[in-house]
Amino acid sequence: MPACWADSQFDATRKFLASLNYGKQPIIAQLIGLIVHILSCGLFIFYLKFGVIGVALATNASSFTSMIVLDNLVAHNLQF
Repeated sequence: MPACWADSQFDATRKFLASLNYGKQPIIAQLIGLIVHILSCGLFIFYLKFGVIGVALATNASSFTSMIVLDNLVAHNLQF
């Protein structure tokens, strides 16, 4: 359930940036989230043997990572 909030926050920020013609930052954040998701799936599912709970934890980790990375990119790199 926490991933729903992080995804909605990420999507709202992504759409705001798209309206300002900033498209690169959401792509970078999404790629970092993808890498975290792949690594955390391997950790939680195969190494720690969490099964379906591991998938949920990996999804939450990647969603929050994407949101935090995008928020930091916006806060530190964009001039409004």
